[in-house]
Amino acid sequence: MRQTTARNAPIIATARRFTTDDRFYFCHPETLDISEALPPKLHKRCDDALYLVNTIMRQHAYGRCDEGGRVTLEKKELDKVMAKDDSRVVIEALTERDVLDRDFYKCGQKSYGYMLHPRFVADRAAMTECRDRRLMRAWAKYRQQGRDAQMARWQQVHHDLAAQQWRLGIDLDQAMEIIASLEQEDNQYDAQRILVSDIAERRFRLSVGTWGRVSNNITSLKRELRKSLRFHGRPLEQVDRKNSQPTFLSHLVQRNPIQPTNRPDPQTHYDSENQIREKSRRYAEATGEGLFYEHFADLLEKEDVKMPAEPNRRDWIKRRVMADVLAKRRTKNGGEYASDVENVFRKYFPAEWRYARTLNRTGAVDEHANLIRRLQREESGLVIHDVAVGVIA
Repeated sequence: MRQTTARNAPIIATARRFTTDDRFYFCHPETLDISEALPPKLHKRCDDALYLVNTIMRQHAYGRCDEGGRVTLEKKELDKVMAKDDSRVVIEALTERDVLDRDFYKCGQKSYGYMLHPRFVADRAAMTECRDRRLMRAWAKYRQQGRDAQMARWQQVHHDLAAQQWRLGIDLDQAMEIIASLEQEDNQYDAQRILVSDIAERRFRLSVGTWGRVSNNITSLKRELRKSLRFHGRPLEQVDRKNSQPTFLSHLVQRNPIQPTNRPDPQTHYDSENQIREKSRRYAEATGEGLFYEHFADLLEKEDVKMPAEPNRRDWIKRRVMADVLAKRRTKNGGEYASDVENVFRKYFPAEWRYARTLNRTGAVDEHANLIRRLQREESGLVIHDVAVGVIA
C-alpha cells in the first residue's frame, strides 16, 4: 500500500488518480505502516488515520504550527472528514502506538496540539492513495468549504497573486541537491521536500489568514531552496523583509507611544525618559538596517545569556524573541515564567517591551497574540499595497 520513491526525488504519486489533483492522496512518513499502527478492529479506518497524519504533516510543512511544531486541530473539524464514531479511538491508538504526540487540552481555551512522533523526524515523506469513498466525499466537501471561506477574505490582489503562482517553476535537480545538504533540523519530517514537490506538481496554494497574512508554497520554503525557483524560466528575485516583526514593532511604537508612568513598572528596568528615547532610536536603527537579531545577539552575549553556537544562533534568537517578548503566553496557572531573553530586551528596549506588554495584556482571550495580529496587519498592508501591486503591474 505504501508508495516509496528514490532518495533524491520529489514526492510524486504515479498511481491512478481519482481526480486531477492531490486531494485524495495522503502524505505520510515513509517508514509508517498504518496497518501496524492500528489494532485489527480499526483496520477499516486506515484511511482516517492517514488523513490525520497527512493533515499534520502538511500543516507543519506550511508553517501552520506553533513554535514547538505542534498543529492545533479541533475534533469537530476532524469529524467533518474522519468517521465521527471512531475518530477518538483512532487518535488514541495513534498516540498510544507512538505515531502521534499530543499535548494537553483545556476546555474552552485550548484544543489539542499534535505533531508526528520524533521517531519520524528524519523520515522521507511518501504518498499513498486514498481508497475510502466515504472519506473522499467528505474530504472534497470539506476542502470546498475551506475554499469558500478563503474567497470571503480575498481581495482582487489575492486573486492576481494566485494567478501569478502558475507562472512559477522549480529546478528540481538543484532543489533536491539543496535538500540533501540541509541539516535535519532544517528539514524535519521532510517538510521542504513536500513544499518542493507541491510546486513541481503544480499543487499551488494561497491562504489569507483571519488577520490578513498571506501564505503560499513559498513562504515556508527555506531561503536556500528559493534559489531553485523559476519565474518565466528565470531565477526568482525575492523581496526579503529582514527582521520584519521587530521592524514593524518599531513603527508602531513611534506612531503610538505608550506614555511611561511616574514609577517603574513591576519587574522592569528603570530608565529616564531621555534614556528610553535614545534606546528606541538605537532599536529603530538596528531594525531599519536589517541587523536587529545580530545586534540583539551582541547584547545577549554581553549579559552572559547562554545561546546556541552558529549557525543556529540567529534562528534561536528569533524564536525566543517571538515566544518570550512578542507573544509571551502565561503559564497554565496564569502566572509568568522567567526569561533571560525577555529581561535583556526589557533592559535595552524598554519602550518596545512596554508596548508589547501593554497590547498583549488587553483582553482575556488569546491575549498573548494581540501584538502578533497587529504586526501581521502591518506586514500584510506593506505586501498588498506596495510589493504585490508592483509585482503584478
